[in-house]
Amino acid sequence: MRLSEKARSVSVRVINQKEVQAYWVYLPSYGNYQEAQSVAGELKGKGYTDFFIVAGNAYANAISLGLFKEQSGAERRLMRVRKLGFPAKIDTQYKEIPLYWLDYSQVRGQAISPALWSGIKGGTGHLQRIQRDCNARAGKLS
Repeated sequence: MRLSEKARSVSVRVINQKEVQAYWVYLPSYGNYQEAQSVAGELKGKGYTDFFIVAGNAYANAISLGLFKEQSGAERRLMRVRKLGFPAKIDTQYKEIPLYWLDYSQVRGQAISPALWSGIKGGTGHLQRIQRDCNARAGKLS
């Protein structure tokens, strides 16, 4: 059985939602590669070796100090490097996640079975049903 047999005005819409992907700790871009290398030498001199110099993008000559899944880990790294006297920063990196909405009007007296819902595939497999009383909403608009 298909949803369109139990409902009318079935439509699908997609909304993109931003979600945190990671937290990047870094030293801002330096004027040129030699300057970044000099700062990298200072980091090494203070016993810090977990870094690399960024090349070829908007952050060219910045010094990457780590990419973290958890904000708390990034903040610990930030504080550690700042205590060494360097102007570390955190940049939150996002990714867009598509959220799919299946809108429909249920035909009065036509129940939509759990088996029908379990047959709907797509996305991450997480399906949530949010019921709205359209008659009540229409009454509030008049």
